[in-house]
Amino acid sequence: MAMKSEVEAQLDLSKLRYSMVWEDAYMLSEGLDIRSTDTVLSITSSGDNVLHLLLKEPKKIYAVDFSPIQNACLQLKMAAAREMTRDKALTLLGYTGTGDERLQLFSELKTLPADAKDLLSKNGTALAEGLVLSGKLEKHIDMLRANCLDVAIGRQARSAFIAARTPEERRSLLLSWDLDKLYDLHVECGKQLYGGGRDPSQFKYSTTSSTENSRTVAARIIRWYGREASFCRPNHYLSTNLLGAEAFRGEACNDLDDHLPFFLQSANFSRLKSLVDRVEVITGSIESLMTGTFTFDKANLSDIFEYMSEEAAGALIQRLADCCPLGGRIALWNFLVPRRPTEETNSKTDGKHQFEALNGLSSALVATDRVGYYGDFVVCECRRKPER
Repeated sequence: MAMKSEVEAQLDLSKLRYSMVWEDAYMLSEGLDIRSTDTVLSITSSGDNVLHLLLKEPKKIYAVDFSPIQNACLQLKMAAAREMTRDKALTLLGYTGTGDERLQLFSELKTLPADAKDLLSKNGTALAEGLVLSGKLEKHIDMLRANCLDVAIGRQARSAFIAARTPEERRSLLLSWDLDKLYDLHVECGKQLYGGGRDPSQFKYSTTSSTENSRTVAARIIRWYGREASFCRPNHYLSTNLLGAEAFRGEACNDLDDHLPFFLQSANFSRLKSLVDRVEVITGSIESLMTGTFTFDKANLSDIFEYMSEEAAGALIQRLADCCPLGGRIALWNFLVPRRPTEETNSKTDGKHQFEALNGLSSALVATDRVGYYGDFVVCECRRKPER
């Protein structure tokens, strides 16, 4: 019998929530350790992390999302990989080119499913402007950039930070930033996260006030900039956060690959053509798959458990464990609501398997996180449940 989804009943599925994925694909890939024999289960979001994992060449990926428009974003990227050169794909998705060029390329696609093409056609303005920054969350980040970064730190200073090539240079530049002012502005503007950049249902189980949540996220963002000063590495999440479209269309863009997700980089995009048919896109819930003989080896679960009660999250984690072989892994993010399998939550469910958090690995990966928004990232391994 299929489980009912608590998440599906709460989300507004009519809007494009994310047009790029703000969950570190590199961290995810290392945590899941994808093998060629693996069947992978992944939340679609906008498809970036699905395609990143696909480049590890697993046997199969099931990409699942409640939202038809989110799945359509992935299907658009898959069609581009099948039919287009990388240069044309970059134009189609909004990284280069003009609005007229994007709409023309979209009209020429032959392998994009009709329902996906119809959904995206209704968002023609987003296609023309560039799909990559057209999601609800991306628009919220645009607002934060205008009301926080543009006020506290000039664009020239941010461009110089991105262009810097040594940690010493980045740290020196960071010292000139008014981080206290930036923090205060983020706290005030961050309150609009609730019903603005993110779906209000995500905060149903948050036990802290909107002001405290704003302070928490603002502090994470400030720490993120400090972390990236020390790493001083190409990071498309950071450059998009700081500069928006200027990161890949403006003068700050010296090497386009530095400002692109992994699957669109010059060394990787051409490989997708022979791999995309390993992806099966499913509109529905994770719970709907947990029936019959369905099994998977690795799973990217994004932050789905934040939308659930602790009891519902525990039940779904147990059902996932029942469908996963020993040694399989899941990975999940926590934004403001802590959710992870623990000895206590595992004891409340029946089953032969359970997921146990790999705390050492998870902590090591969090220290390398390229994205500054989340509070935690948890990798778990499927193990035999002790007999009671």
